[in-house]
Amino acid sequence: MENALALAVLAGLADVLPYIGPVLSIGPAVLAALPRGPGVTLVVLVLMVAYEEFESRVLIPKIYGRSCAFPRPWSCSRSWRAER
Repeated sequence: MENALALAVLAGLADVLPYIGPVLSIGPAVLAALPRGPGVTLVVLVLMVAYEEFESRVLIPKIYGRSCAFPRPWSCSRSWRAER
């Protein structure tokens, strides 16, 4: 595809935005695939949606869940009760 690097940079920058990021990253990739035909466009759409789902359900919880080490909600309430 032409301008693949530019599309990748756009998708990476748009991925930071929580709700419109996936639309901003999937949209240009699908539009760039349109001249290649409906088959290629459908494959690009399916792969981009699959990647966005994988990222939001697997990558982000694994990476941010471990690196931030957020406490469980009930652990704060349990320690508060123990102090009283």
